[in-house]
Amino acid sequence: MHTIKRMWTLIVEQCWGLIEWPLSAWPGPLGTRLRYLYWKRRLRSLAKNVHFGVGVRIYAPEWVSIGEHCWIDDYAILLAGPVRDEGRLVYRKQNPYFGFQEGEIVIGKQVHIAPFVQIQGHGGVLIGDGLTIAAGAKIYSLSHHYRD
Repeated sequence: MHTIKRMWTLIVEQCWGLIEWPLSAWPGPLGTRLRYLYWKRRLRSLAKNVHFGVGVRIYAPEWVSIGEHCWIDDYAILLAGPVRDEGRLVYRKQNPYFGFQEGEIVIGKQVHIAPFVQIQGHGGVLIGDGLTIAAGAKIYSLSHHYRD
């Protein structure tokens, strides 16, 4: 049963990918509007007046929430969702200041994520209101270290 569910999930993701690929490259105001409508359907929550640049990729969008008046600039990548620890030893260090689920990416209001930013939110990421993340920056919330 688990294998069938996983296979079905992969098929659905591939179908969304067929829609996402041409939309991600569509230029101009029409492309911006189409990307907003597409991500409005896919994300956990999406407020009004959010701009998605060309080439933005969001993996596991059901784990991403974005506040109003944000700009996710060209070719930004957001990776969300909890880590799958299938049979692996995983050490988790609790963060009392993060009030969301492991794997969530929560972006506040009036945030600008500049071009070519990568955010890996498998451990959870909260970006507060009014912040800017510089071009090419990388944010990781999970480490693959094998030591304590």
